[in-house]
Amino acid sequence: INDELNRKGNMTFLWEKDAPGGEALKEIMSSNISTTDRILFIASRDSLKSSACQFELTEGRKKQNLTWKNVLFPIHVDNFLFELKKEQIRPIDLQDEYWANISELKNLNSLDFSDYYNSNSHDILGYDKLIYRLIKGLRKGK
Repeated sequence: INDELNRKGNMTFLWEKDAPGGEALKEIMSSNISTTDRILFIASRDSLKSSACQFELTEGRKKQNLTWKNVLFPIHVDNFLFELKKEQIRPIDLQDEYWANISELKNLNSLDFSDYYNSNSHDILGYDKLIYRLIKGLRKGK
């Protein structure tokens, strides 16, 4: 998805490729969130359980509250976002914050990329349509 966005003229920050070495993790995340228009969040079982991803979501929600603009833009690669219940969230002391993040994602239209995640789907037309919808949504309201 990142490569496709770049090919179509969208600047991105992908942690694995773009994060500088030797800096504090939360500082890198906060800095990038403060300077970007949108946060494309790929919701999955693993990402929603990640404290680093939850930190990014919290920072994204704070930016939305300050700017009154949609910052978070979710897509999903499995159904965990929609199946998760608040009482399942751990650690319990972060349950309210994480649930607020997850609720925010649930309130937004999340594009379903699950057919193209770890699969051999050859539906190139379907994938291209999703990428088009993704880019259209990311560019809206800039």
